[in-house]
Amino acid sequence: MGADKGYDTVKASLMKGDTSGNGRISRDMLLKVLQKIADPPLPSPALEQFLNDTFPADSIPIAAFLDFIFQRFPGLTGAEDIDLSAIFQCIDKNGNGFLEKQEVLAAASGTDRNLVELCRQIPSLNAFLDVGRWEKAFMDMDTNEDGRISWFEFLRFFAQTGRAAGESRNQEDLIAVFMCIDTNRNGFLEKNEVLAAVNSTENSALKEFCQQVPTLLPLLQLDTWQSAFEALDTNTDGVISWAEFSTFFADYCAPKSPRPT
Repeated sequence: MGADKGYDTVKASLMKGDTSGNGRISRDMLLKVLQKIADPPLPSPALEQFLNDTFPADSIPIAAFLDFIFQRFPGLTGAEDIDLSAIFQCIDKNGNGFLEKQEVLAAASGTDRNLVELCRQIPSLNAFLDVGRWEKAFMDMDTNEDGRISWFEFLRFFAQTGRAAGESRNQEDLIAVFMCIDTNRNGFLEKNEVLAAVNSTENSALKEFCQQVPTLLPLLQLDTWQSAFEALDTNTDGVISWAEFSTFFADYCAPKSPRPT
């Protein structure tokens, strides 16, 4: 079964459980659907634990659940159905959360079949993993010029290369920020994820970027993150969806009018 057909099949099954008509499914109903469509079948405790870990709310948006299952990142048009984190981890051989020059060179020169197969689906990675072109691509990704590529910089690269017509660079940056904080990839920012980003010593590129965007900065500061979280969580369900995040920062993404001459 192809990825698109599988997506449509699961979506159709979930939509039957949407009794509210608002694109959401109750936690109990989702569990029942998953028990029926899981192949091979999974025990109920395992499915319940999965939902507890990734979708803690009682009402779950169907689109966000499908994005998570099929690794479609919210707002990112350049890498649907691709597990970018798997590619990043394949290159990051020492597991320190950064891609260093020797690791990228090794990936470009090596014969890791898993990595080759993953990257074959992403044309924008061709230069990055080409022996003759990787260094320039590396420098383009390394926006803070610290000699290594963070997860945020990696995501930002894909947000930019996957830009849709009319989409601003600021919109791409928001996509990368959201994806970088959303560590469990469920399409929501949860309080523990935001607090982890606030306390992280590894998200230097993300924090440096947010320092330059006054409207984003409160979300990643220890004394203001909680009030910022509550301001973004407009439906007060305890998580921030991509829709809430992008709507809140709509002014940041709006095209700037040219200054009068």
